[in-house]
Amino acid sequence: MSSISTFFQKTLFIILLIGNICVVQAHESLVQENSSWEKITDTVTLSRDFLLDVFSPASFMGSNSVSVDVDAEVREILTSIKFPYADTIRLRQLSCAGMCIFGDKNALAFGIIGLPKYIFIAEEWYKTLTYDQKRFLLAHEAAHITKHHVEFKFGFGMVLRSLYNNALNKIHPALPANQRTANILNEIIAFGMILYPTILFSRMTEMHADYEGLQAVQSADGAIAMMNTWKSDREHFDSELPQWKILKWLRTITYKYFTTHPTWENRIAYLQEWDKTQSK
Repeated sequence: MSSISTFFQKTLFIILLIGNICVVQAHESLVQENSSWEKITDTVTLSRDFLLDVFSPASFMGSNSVSVDVDAEVREILTSIKFPYADTIRLRQLSCAGMCIFGDKNALAFGIIGLPKYIFIAEEWYKTLTYDQKRFLLAHEAAHITKHHVEFKFGFGMVLRSLYNNALNKIHPALPANQRTANILNEIIAFGMILYPTILFSRMTEMHADYEGLQAVQSADGAIAMMNTWKSDREHFDSELPQWKILKWLRTITYKYFTTHPTWENRIAYLQEWDKTQSK
């Protein structure tokens, strides 16, 4: 019974955590876009939609196709950068859940060998980008598919998990008899052997995709402007919501250690360096 009780406690905690993060992210997006406190009540609807999306895997990232004009432009750009799946890739609007987790100024790609390929786009934001920014963004996302970043991450994670299990079997006799202490040590070992290496590997794939994106443009100016916008949105937004204050405090402490992408400063720095080498 205790294990079942613990499972339900953890499940409830995850649901509450997701709900709170959703409220914060939705609130953040609304204030940034509308600059009006009167529309904050819309977060209730957005939070509800988010939770519905979470428990509906088919629509979690986005099941609605992008508009016809965006579809045509995206495929034209993908064709021009010689993306092999330009005609068959499924272009979807980023769902409510996707925007709450990844932001309302974002695009994501997903594709595994043998399965349909997808690009999810926050369409309203996409329409505000310059043509060069769109080329960089789509070339970046296309690289995640053509360079098999998802498969490599999965394989890398499996290798790390195997190494972790072998290490745990060897050190298990030396762990403290106290179960709580042993569990804490297990989590520390798992972080050092699985989570953090996976984060570092993810940053490498994102940097790789950034450089692939740069091959589709003449200058990094548009990409740098996009990075600065994302950076500014995160740094300058503030709120009286207690959830936001906690999340902002956690971000301040943990961001550079736990982000799956290079930090904004690092990305902007190597984009600027690339620009300098191109101008020589």
